[in-house]
Order: sequence, then C-alpha cells, then structure tokens
Amino acid sequence: MESVVKRFQAALERLERDHRVSDLVALYAPDARVGNMLEPDTLRGPQGARSFWTLYRRTFGEIRTTFERVIESEGGAALEWMSVGTSPHGLPLRYRGVMILEFKDDRITRSCAYFDSGTLGHQLARGLERAETKELPGGWMPLL
Repeated sequence: MESVVKRFQAALERLERDHRVSDLVALYAPDARVGNMLEPDTLRGPQGARSFWTLYRRTFGEIRTTFERVIESEGGAALEWMSVGTSPHGLPLRYRGVMILEFKDDRITRSCAYFDSGTLGHQLARGLERAETKELPGGWMPLL
C-alpha cells in the first residue's frame, strides 16, 4: 500500500491542479488537528481539513508545490517544499516551507505548515494593492 506521505503529495497535487479537496480530506483521522504556523492546531477532523485546504487553494490563482526533501519515520514526516504560482490576479509568487505530518493507522492525525509568512504576505499584498488601485479587477484578501 502507498504511504500516507505519498498519498498526501498526490492529493495536494490534485487540489492545486483541479481544486479537488476531497482526496486530502479523506486522509485525515476523525480527531486530526490541522493548521499552519499562523494558526496551529485550530481546526479539527476531516471538516477542519476541508476548511483549511479549501482556504489554502482559494488564496492563489495558480499554484504548484514541489517537494524537495522528505524525511519519513514511523508515525511522522517532514516535507520540505517550494511553491510557485500566482496571486488570484495573476501576479507571480514563490515561497518555501516545511509541512510536518503525524499519522497513525494510515491516517493523518496532525498536519502543520511552517513558512515565511512575511515573504508570502508581501507577494500577496502586491496583488491586493493593485486591485485597490484598479490595476486589477475586484477586491481580494489572502486567506492563508
């Protein structure tokens, strides 16, 4: 059977490409904790995973994550990644981080993303500034 980490990577790729969140949600245990460095462990279970990953995807226009290093052990993994994409209004962005996964019985029990929120926030804010000055249509707020 494919490892939880491999299934997570494949499900994230489908979310980013097709906006399909259900594959990621299915990986989470009923009592899982989901979050990032800004709000660690605030969401719970598959419904919390659905909220987290839906908001993540809505934050970007296009986004693609590549995993540069994966350290996996029994019950946990650290995935170092690079994401490249665009803001919802098409401005380029790029950021790096680490995802910590904890798992038991082939289900994720905790996931937490760590990244440079200042760098990402600055890149996303450029899109907001342009939207506010009417360089880009509509308003927009980052949801990460």
